[in-house]
Formats: sequence, C-alpha cells, structure tokens
Amino acid sequence: MPQLNPIPWVFLFFLVWLVLGFLGLQKFTSVVTTTLDDSSEEVEVKSKEYSWPW
Repeated sequence: MPQLNPIPWVFLFFLVWLVLGFLGLQKFTSVVTTTLDDSSEEVEVKSKEYSWPW
C-alpha cells in the first residue's frame, strides 16, 4: 500500500480551517456587542438577610 503524500491535503486542511475560522470570527463579532461602562461610581447593593422559618 503506498504512503499518502501529506503535502496537498495538509495545506488544504489548514486553508479550510483558516477560512472557516475567519468567517466564524466575523459573524461572532458582528453579533456580540461590547458595552463600555464609563461610570466610575460603584453601586452598593443592599440586601436583607432571610430568616428561615424552622
């Protein structure tokens, strides 16, 4: 059985993953919106302790 020559299919394998990764990254970044919060004040959340009935 002859050995498989890896040069043509390895190049094609990496090229396909590069293209799919680039297209996937573009679609992902177009959907995800980044929000930059400029408020420097920290809001303190006050919570009550819950008294368990038992």
